[in-house]
Amino acid sequence: MERDPTVRRDQRGRWVAQVDLGRDGSGRRVRPTRVLSDARTEEEALSLARTWARNLTADGRVRSTRVAELLHEYVEDRRLKGAAPNTVRRWSLFRRYVERYLPAKPASELTVLDMTRFETALLTPKESGGQGLCTNSVISVHNFLSCAWDRWVAAGICDENPMRSVLRPREARHEAIALDEWDYGRLDAAISRLLENGAEGVSFVERRDAFGAWVALHTGLRCGEVCALRRRDVSFSRRWVHVGGNVTEERGRAVRRDQTKGRRGRNVSLTDSQMQVVFSWVRAQDRECPGLGPDAALVSCDGSFTRPTTLSHGFSRIRDSCGLPRRVTFHSLRHTHATWLLAHGVDVKTVSERLGHANVSTTLSIYAHVMPGRDRAAAEALEEAEAEMASKGGTYGR
Repeated sequence: MERDPTVRRDQRGRWVAQVDLGRDGSGRRVRPTRVLSDARTEEEALSLARTWARNLTADGRVRSTRVAELLHEYVEDRRLKGAAPNTVRRWSLFRRYVERYLPAKPASELTVLDMTRFETALLTPKESGGQGLCTNSVISVHNFLSCAWDRWVAAGICDENPMRSVLRPREARHEAIALDEWDYGRLDAAISRLLENGAEGVSFVERRDAFGAWVALHTGLRCGEVCALRRRDVSFSRRWVHVGGNVTEERGRAVRRDQTKGRRGRNVSLTDSQMQVVFSWVRAQDRECPGLGPDAALVSCDGSFTRPTTLSHGFSRIRDSCGLPRRVTFHSLRHTHATWLLAHGVDVKTVSERLGHANVSTTLSIYAHVMPGRDRAAAEALEEAEAEMASKGGTYGR
């Protein structure tokens, strides 16, 4: 039976954990202790002590510490402490990579070479026996394992973190895909046609998908945020939508959580004409499904929350119908919104707040290439120089 450890400070001010495991075969009390040198508060000390105690057997020694088993406990602990469901699913996938490609050794015995070979296997194409991941995915696995190992070191399960010495792959930076003037017009026309009242041959599901795409294009919301909007989140008097939730998929169903990906709500303003589109949609909802209350989902056929994959697939059909490239995804609508705002002079702080980024630096790292400024000034300076030389009649060349 597991027993809760106790923590105290020793004479040097360090936090020390102790757990009472009863008596061994000879009747002697088994009370192992551990110095928790990384703990700064009692809460941190208790958390580290519990991780350490869970890995002790009745004789006070550490039980099996195969990485896959430790990762299962680590992921479950993070889940119970509020990690997002999508994040937990991604970590569980990483754990399966570990089971497949790492030797079945205790975590303390795995070396830098073992972990380097593991990441090489993840990068190796599937046809050559590897996992075929891109470099950015392997970086995510690397960071996940490094954080887990830090935890095990702090809890005394391992002496050191081999991931600290493994060379990470170089991050691949991809330009955000945004619609240009040509493609924007085609998509806007397709969405407008689908949203027309009484459009012939258009189902309400198709109208829902079109409205969801319209919302993303005009607000910059993420797909899960669009799905999480409730009718009460629309303020017609203030002309904004309140973004305060996110929809994730758990066991094939949509689950709304009162927290955005950025972990803070925001209000996104719309113009009068844009609010009229939202108003028309709400009236269409009322006709299709009378009796919907304020907490019903806004982007929905029956008031229930739509799964992000369902809305994303619906947009893909709209995209294909107007001949846009397949690399254009629902997330491209968010990039288009931000790109056009920046290109037309909206300051980066406002765009960052509208997108719900944690800080302005995130916005800059993604969209710096589309911001007008110094490069345009350089072009104008060159034009001025050419005009000056022309006015001199080529004097400088004589």
